[in-house]
Amino acid sequence: METNDPSLSATHSIDTQESIWRFVPAGEYRPPESTVQATVRSSLADFIVGLRKRSEPEQPVFKAVDTLRALSSWMLRRTAPEIEWSAAAAALAAALNEWSHNETPDSPAIIVLGPPHSGTRPIVELWASQQGLPILEPPSPEQILQQDRSWLEMLPREDGPWVLPALEKCYLRNLRGLSLVRAFFDAVMSGAYGRCVIACDTWAWAFLSHIWYGRVSRRIQLQALSEAELATWFQQLASHGGSSRYAFRQSDNGAYVLLAPDEHNGESGSAARSDYLSHLAIYSRGIAGVAWATWRQSLLADPDELPKEGEESNGQDGDSSGATTIWVSPWERVNRPSLPKLRRREQAFVLHALLLHGGLSADLLLQVLPLSGYDIVQTLLALQAAGFVLNEADVWQVTPLAYPEARRILRAEGYLVD
Repeated sequence: METNDPSLSATHSIDTQESIWRFVPAGEYRPPESTVQATVRSSLADFIVGLRKRSEPEQPVFKAVDTLRALSSWMLRRTAPEIEWSAAAAALAAALNEWSHNETPDSPAIIVLGPPHSGTRPIVELWASQQGLPILEPPSPEQILQQDRSWLEMLPREDGPWVLPALEKCYLRNLRGLSLVRAFFDAVMSGAYGRCVIACDTWAWAFLSHIWYGRVSRRIQLQALSEAELATWFQQLASHGGSSRYAFRQSDNGAYVLLAPDEHNGESGSAARSDYLSHLAIYSRGIAGVAWATWRQSLLADPDELPKEGEESNGQDGDSSGATTIWVSPWERVNRPSLPKLRRREQAFVLHALLLHGGLSADLLLQVLPLSGYDIVQTLLALQAAGFVLNEADVWQVTPLAYPEARRILRAEGYLVD
């Protein structure tokens, strides 16, 4: 399934300050520090730090925890605003440029893969909108279950690319729910419908690649963000959120998590550095939405040191440089969801089904799971209370904060993972 096409064989990026975003062939995708050796190194480092803590005098708390509060929604919008995907869409345009304009591409389809909360769907939709390309909506659940092939008649028959932004919404994992997606693959890969760009969640792709045996030779993926790229991105978010300067410091020791004030102009700083982002990169697997959600939850402030809503910093609050200090929880104090101990079998069933389909309603969970409606509802409510799932517009999804733990549990239990 790999490609020899030079237009997709190398990493593509855009030569700007936003070049943290880049698409690579799926076989080259690597989450940060994902190897066994890195895990051993991390565990050994934690052990050594623990020994030092027991042997060295206790360091004073830099900021009393009980004086700090979670940031208000207004301050979160300034320090860590909503993710804006235009730079990633530009990186996708660069990655697809040669294939899009090649008169004789050796594959009619490009599959753009991404794990949950990586932004794959909004990135592809934004790129398609910017390019003025037709966007094909997935079939309805009723069409999938009824194996209604009238949806296939909506496939564009054009030379130029068209886009399907959510392949994970084109099937249901039961006896009746796979016929339509198989027919879709047969049609698209025959070349009869021109070239297309198909976005797909990596969990769905792990499953679908086992039930369709044709050749799919083009797969690209947004590369995971490293510790350094997370630092660059979070600094950019803070800069875009407002005009005040912020100093992000770890609350228990004052170490800088992002740039120290004297480093903003390219100077070489000597301030102590926090290891928070190193832990975050590994925990989040470099997935933008997971890292962003965890970062936002970690931000704290002394209410007396912050500007009021609608005001700017007076230059006297928090940091000696005049920057507003935003405190960051030490990694070991970051609140990460844990799975309830009851109903573990049902919880694993539900989490796996939600991840395979990119989210489902309770009614559709009943179509794909060997559980009663009562068991499904009770399990969903327990998972919701634990912070593992949320419900938006009657669709249940695994939350970004809980996704790494959900993946770890399912992998340990022997489930198919991405």
